[in-house]
Parts: sequence; C-alpha cells; structure tokens
Amino acid sequence: MKFTSNPVLLFFFLLGSFFGSDVRSAPVNSASGTFTDSIGMTPLTMVPFLARDSESMDMASQFYLPLLEKDADTLKDSPVLASSVSVSKDKKEYTYALRPEAKWSDGSSVTSDDVEFTFQKIMDPKVDAAVLRGFFEGVSFKKIDAIRFSFQVAEPKFNTLSVLNEFTPVQKKQFEKEQDLNKSKEGMKPIGNSAYVLKSLSRDQSIVLERSLNWWGDSIQNFRGRFRFKTLVFRIIADPTLRYERLIRGEIDTTPLTSDQLVKQVRGVDSSKFGSSRDSGKTLWADRFKTNRALSWAGIVINLKHPWLSSIQVRKALAHLVNYEDVIEKGFMGTASRCVSPFGSSSRYTSQKLKSPSSRYNFDPRKARELLLQDGFKQEPGESFFVKDLNGKRQTLKFVFKFMNESPAQQRVAQILKESFKKAGVDLELRPEDQGVMYQSLHKKDFDLAFSGWGAGGVQPDPRQLWASSSIQGGSNSASFSNVEVDELIKKANVEFNEGKREKLIQKIGDIIFDEIPYVFLMERDFVLAALQSRIKSPKWIRKYGTDLAKDLFFE
Repeated sequence: MKFTSNPVLLFFFLLGSFFGSDVRSAPVNSASGTFTDSIGMTPLTMVPFLARDSESMDMASQFYLPLLEKDADTLKDSPVLASSVSVSKDKKEYTYALRPEAKWSDGSSVTSDDVEFTFQKIMDPKVDAAVLRGFFEGVSFKKIDAIRFSFQVAEPKFNTLSVLNEFTPVQKKQFEKEQDLNKSKEGMKPIGNSAYVLKSLSRDQSIVLERSLNWWGDSIQNFRGRFRFKTLVFRIIADPTLRYERLIRGEIDTTPLTSDQLVKQVRGVDSSKFGSSRDSGKTLWADRFKTNRALSWAGIVINLKHPWLSSIQVRKALAHLVNYEDVIEKGFMGTASRCVSPFGSSSRYTSQKLKSPSSRYNFDPRKARELLLQDGFKQEPGESFFVKDLNGKRQTLKFVFKFMNESPAQQRVAQILKESFKKAGVDLELRPEDQGVMYQSLHKKDFDLAFSGWGAGGVQPDPRQLWASSSIQGGSNSASFSNVEVDELIKKANVEFNEGKREKLIQKIGDIIFDEIPYVFLMERDFVLAALQSRIKSPKWIRKYGTDLAKDLFFE
C-alpha cells in the first residue's frame, strides 16, 4: 500500500493485528485465489503523474512502485525501487541508487533514464501534471549512471525527502514517442514494475490484474507476505447500494459502507448476516476501522468567483444557515463528527480557538438574514427569497448546489441545506451529478456551491495543494481561494523544519481559512466503515497510520 502525503477523496480506517497463525503457516510469497474489489468509475488514466481522481490514483498504484515507501506502522522509509538514498548536509542534494534487480513487466530494467524521463514530463507545462508539478518547484535532476541519480533542490522543504521518496517513474520506452501524453492510449496499457500486470479492461465493467510469475520483488524482504492473490478483479460499480448487494451475494470481497448501510442494514435488517469480526462464524463481517492518521473531512466548497459569493458577508450568512447537528445526526446517521479545520479538528495542527465551541459558526437563520441585509439584499413583502441587482437586473438570491447522486448521505445533506437556506430567504437549487461529472465540475470550477471531501493529508500536512493561490489553475483549489497571508504562511511552513514552529504556522493557516470561508466545513471521520467476506485473511486489516485497508496483506 502506498503511503502518500497528498490529500485523497476518501474516508479512511484502522484495526489491530489478527490471524498471526494464518500468516506464519502460509507460504510467504505464494500466490493463489482471486480477490474481488470495486471502484467507482473507469480510471481516466493509469499514469501515476496524470492521475487526479481517486480511481486513477488507486489503479496506478497497482502497477507502479515509488522509490521508497513510508511504513504505515512505523513511519520509517523503506526501500522499494531504490535500494538507498543519501542526503547532503545542507539538504539540497538527494542521491538515489536503484535496485539492479528492479524490472518492468516486459523484463527490461528500471533505470535512471526512466526516472529522468518521468521527471521531465512532470515538469513539462504541456503535460497535465500541475498538481504534482507544484511539489517539484525548484527541483532539478542529475543522472550519475544507469542506476544512480540525484535530485537537487534550490530550497529544501520540510517534506522534500518524503516527496522525492514517493517519486514514481514510468517506463521511458513506452511513452517517449507519444506526441501528446495527456491523450495517449498507452496510459491505459501500463508496463509497470509492481507485482501485478493488466490482463483485461472492460470499460464501465471490470479491470482484471494477474500476479507476475517471476516478479523481481519476490526476493525483497520488504515485500514478503504481500500481494498474495493470483488474480485481482476490480468491478466498476458507482452505486453504493449495488456494491452492498454484490457483497451480500458474494460477488465482491469487500466494500466501504455508507452511514445508511451500517445503521439500517448491517445493524438492522441484515444483522443476522454479519458478524463483528472474521471469527464470528458469519460469512460476512463489518466494523469501524480506526486510524491514527489525520482526519478525512467534507464540506461545502464555495466558488469565490461567483459575484455574490465573493462577499464575506454572504459566505458568513451561509455558514450560519447550516444546521450542523442535523447534518451529523440525520445526514450521516451519527457516524461522523463536526469539522472546523482541514487539518484535523482535534489534531495539534488546529488552534485552541477553533477547538472551542464558542468560536464556531452555529445554525442561526436570524443572524444570516442580518448579514444578507448588511450586504444590500432586500426581501420584498410577500416574497420568499431575497433579491438584489446583479449586472443591472433584479435577481433572486439563488445558488445551485451540486452533489454526488450515488450518495444517500449527500442527498440528505442537500435536503437539509435546502430547507435551512429557505428559512433565511435563500433559494437553493439541488443538482445531483454522477461521480465523473461531479469531478469535472469541481476541476473546471463549474459550480456555485458543491459537496466536496478530502483527506487531511499526511501525518505532517502540506496545505499547498488545496489552499495556495498557485493551486487555483490546475491544482485542487476548487474554491479559487487566494489569500496573500496564507500564501506566505504556506511558504514559511514548508521550509520550517522545527515541528513546533511549523505546527503554529499551520494553525494560523487554519484560522484564516475558517474566517474567510472558502469552504463551510461540515463533518470528519478518523475511521472507515467497511464490510468483508470472512474467507479473507490478513495479519492486519489496516496499519497504524494507514489510509486504507491493508489489502496488499490479504489472502485466502
């Protein structure tokens, strides 16, 4: 499992260590059986540096390995493609040596040329890798020989080593003749270096992977006991209800659970089918898998380019129009908690100010109306909604709220918002969208208000991707949030190696974001709700600081 510092669009989980006897008795690198998983849509690409949606990132990680990976139990860096890395005293040069035995799936060696080619493509402005490119600002590459190379950085940052360790090369030979890598069909035909190769892809149906018979990594200690299935099948199922039904029918081996499914089905009508552990004697089991990682969170992203939403008064009014208690208890069935910070509301990266309930926005339609009146909106006698002149024309105070139609929780939250907004004279049009369309709406900033969720980032968060003004174009700054002080604080935090000082800088960033309201933060979790077939075994279901179930440890 790749341990990444980038935010992700998922909610994550952890549990302790089970079935040690099964692991000891099983051949360490044997591969047998089939594990069937699911993803929400057909990946847009399998090229690691082009992947931006969660499905593309997940699938790319099945085929391509990084230079080093961070152990999600110990947080120590472990060699993967590279056998070693050395860092200069001034932290400006990072020298790597690739494993001589590292091979691509076509049998050719992984070389420094592959790393150099990948780096050049990431830094090429014509390549759609802006999100990743931001992490390599001020970085240059130097080839030493066939397996040794170095990265030089103009200004070392707190996470420079982690970012470079996570560098994931592609094969130069496969892509060097492509005129437009963004549209390359080769992006869906990965020649990778991991344990699995692509067997088949049926668009909107399934993706099948097969275990390499002579994978070079089988001789590496880091990989012993991992990647134990002969075949991996990924069913493409967007609808959570359908995923649950297929789990019940035994057609897939695991699925994340929605709040509804846990409360109404697993603990309700289907309770006789589920145990609370693999050893319960039931065919299926489900649990809340907890992690020590920073919390995942979700909220209402606000398009600050909208002429009315550019006003802080209007944004404050919206923040007072959210019935937070109903969102948690009714929207998410009590399976989440209130969010006030993108860095984990109870973590050390969130200030005491935001941790105090007295500092939070509360559901207050009266206060919201006052703020709208201060901003020049008027409500005519007998009219339900506020009005105001916009571009020389009297218009109703109306916003379109986009959310994923596959999510019952988001549907409920949308209804809660519509009702509470109406109480203060704001018309909210609900517009559900398919997952792929929703992703494009956020990426193209084609929305007024939208439901959006993220992981809180790594163990040490890096705010650049979501909150720096440089991330508005091509990055993940969907709100178009731009704040000079936040940009400066991000720069300072990224070159601050003293963790205590950096912690204070991140807290200040969180305070400003909360006050400026590019998002109305709604909920967060430090666990994932998941269900599995009891035939699946694992030494651990999730690692201590994991961001997903430890599926690379699963076996039959």
